[in-house]
Amino acid sequence: MTTSGSPPGHLEPVLRRASAADLLRLWLLDRICFEPGIAYSQGELRRFFDLPGAECVVAEKGNEIAGFALGYPEPPDRARVVTLDVDPS
Repeated sequence: MTTSGSPPGHLEPVLRRASAADLLRLWLLDRICFEPGIAYSQGELRRFFDLPGAECVVAEKGNEIAGFALGYPEPPDRARVVTLDVDPS
C-alpha cells in the first residue's frame, strides 16, 4: 500500500541545493528546455550561479535532475529568477 497516493515504484523528487558539481548537468538540461539563442551558455550559467546571494534548487529523482530553479536577490527588496527548467520527460 502506498500512503503518498503515488503509484508503486514512483519516485518523488527530492529538493536540494545545487552544487558546483551539478553545473554541467544543469547546463545540459537548460539546452533541452530552451532552444539555441535562448539557452544559457556554460559560462553564463556559471556567472549567475556565482553571483552573491544566488540560490539554485535542484529537483532530483533518483540520480537524475528532473528540474532546477536559479535566482539571485536584487536590492533593495526584489529577486530575479534566471531560469526555471523542468525535464520534459
